[in-house]
Amino acid sequence: MQVLITDDGSEMLDRDATGGLVPISAYGITDGSHVTLRIQVPGVDDLDDVPLVDEAIVSSAFALGVLQGRGGGNGRKTRWTQDQIVALIEGVERHGLSAWRTIVQDPRLAGKNNMQCKDKFRNLCLTIIQGRPERGLTLDWRLKDRVKTLIEQESIKLAEPPALW
Repeated sequence: MQVLITDDGSEMLDRDATGGLVPISAYGITDGSHVTLRIQVPGVDDLDDVPLVDEAIVSSAFALGVLQGRGGGNGRKTRWTQDQIVALIEGVERHGLSAWRTIVQDPRLAGKNNMQCKDKFRNLCLTIIQGRPERGLTLDWRLKDRVKTLIEQESIKLAEPPALW
């Protein structure tokens, strides 16, 4: 269960006693205010025993706009930069196709989650395998060669869905 705590330590409720929605302004939250996210997991003493807790915290922080300037909070998609694509390719080279939670830890991938990384790599592979034109950012030929090498190493084919998706 996720609970938001205001600066003064009071719990923020999303509904009042009658079931009506409580606006965030009712708690005096303005620009510059701090809100703490507390995650309560019934029957669990150590959060390290709960899978995906780190991702839940980060995901909630992005949804609330807590991590400003890092691609979260406003609901808009952010375009991939050349540096992020390089980080993604390096991550797959180092960790393989099933380590998206590890790959996304690269600071250059701030604002991206593991599903976005998996989808971007899948689309890079499909673009190269199908020979279709690139949308948005055009990759340097050296990066394309690195992705081609990964396609060969991981036996990624169009006929059967590979393990990464």
